[in-house]
Amino acid sequence: MPSQDSLRLLVIGAGNRGRAYTRALRNNEQVIITGISDPNKIRRNALAKMYKEFRPDAEIKLYEDWKETIADADSYDGVIICTMDQMHREIAVIFANLGKHMLCEKPMATTWSDCQEIFNAVIENKVIFAMGHVLRYSPHNVYLKKLLDDGVIGEIINMNHTEPVGWYHYAHSYVRGNWRRKDVSTFSLMAKCCHDIDVLMWIMGRENCKRVSSFGSLSYFRAENKPAAAKGASNCTTCPMEENCAYSAKKLYMDSFDKGDKEWTIKICDEDNRDALLKALETSDYGRCVYDCDNDVCDNQVVNLDFGKATATMTMIAQSKEVCNRKMCFYGTTGEIYSDSKTIEVFDFVTKKSTFHKPEEVEESGHGGGDLGLATAFANALVDHVVHGKTVDAAQIEHIKCTPEDVLVSHKVVFLAEQSRLNGSVSGIDDKITI
Repeated sequence: MPSQDSLRLLVIGAGNRGRAYTRALRNNEQVIITGISDPNKIRRNALAKMYKEFRPDAEIKLYEDWKETIADADSYDGVIICTMDQMHREIAVIFANLGKHMLCEKPMATTWSDCQEIFNAVIENKVIFAMGHVLRYSPHNVYLKKLLDDGVIGEIINMNHTEPVGWYHYAHSYVRGNWRRKDVSTFSLMAKCCHDIDVLMWIMGRENCKRVSSFGSLSYFRAENKPAAAKGASNCTTCPMEENCAYSAKKLYMDSFDKGDKEWTIKICDEDNRDALLKALETSDYGRCVYDCDNDVCDNQVVNLDFGKATATMTMIAQSKEVCNRKMCFYGTTGEIYSDSKTIEVFDFVTKKSTFHKPEEVEESGHGGGDLGLATAFANALVDHVVHGKTVDAAQIEHIKCTPEDVLVSHKVVFLAEQSRLNGSVSGIDDKITI
């Protein structure tokens, strides 16, 4: 498709996830990004610059406030929503009501009523809706699901899924960062692992889910666990035991910067120099002692799901060596599967032999290629509907391979799990959400 006929996309939110989807679409000639909104001038300009390096034909309008984009809605065929979680509902509902197709970063929203409102707007306005459940779209997980659907281990009896968040990733995002408090964002299971729960629902079948229970707590990042040697220090830049602390902000940000690795430094400082980074640590939340922050979300949680004839568990753990390299084990009637996000081992009970599979890896795309897979699916769905005239429902099923109902039910299970954790109860799938 020539660039002048490319479908036009608006990106709202130029942070980490906005960059991820923009990068994933940089070589996709079916669509072209022609609008970027972000209150941070440096970030929105940087995102536009990055994209134009690959698409010099792109004429991008920049917005400081996403509400400014509403007047230009007719200039866009679709919108990619990558703002903070609590902003999703307002933006998604407005653009759905304007008839705009959308890709919304996970989670859908931070309250059950907001999720329902988005769902209703999407259904009523008949727009394509892609959810940032990127784990469905990685080549590894697509291949894994096909093996399971083909019955290589017979009937699944149990599934175990572990999300090792990573000790420094958790400290960055859920102790010091934007997702550290329920009242300003949401609980950590929703913020971090709603797409992990979605994988369980996808593989095991959402129609089979009967009951949910959960246990978890904020176990470690608390004032009472602060080492005696750090008493009196509230910031890593002045702490006497900083060099021996696993959660040192100086180690995470300053040492990485000095080694030329800026993956984490760009998350807290827009300026590319050491003095600005040090000042950010001295003055922002990202330099705070992890034992003195105002965080209140779980650092470990397990979720148990009853699928009738099968069971599944999901574990989220902050204190891990691995960073988001999910592990999955499946126990079937004729075999067993172990997956570490790179290699799939299938053990056959009859032959007593293992077969190893290494699906395609997409190194430059996050989530094992899931970011690219989702962004491409969204672009293909738009083209099939807008250009080729396929119905929204048909384009949604063929390309997104996930309905708005699937998204809503996955989120309901996450809310039910947190409700179970708080109430000490077992939640039925049809139970009312009260949190």
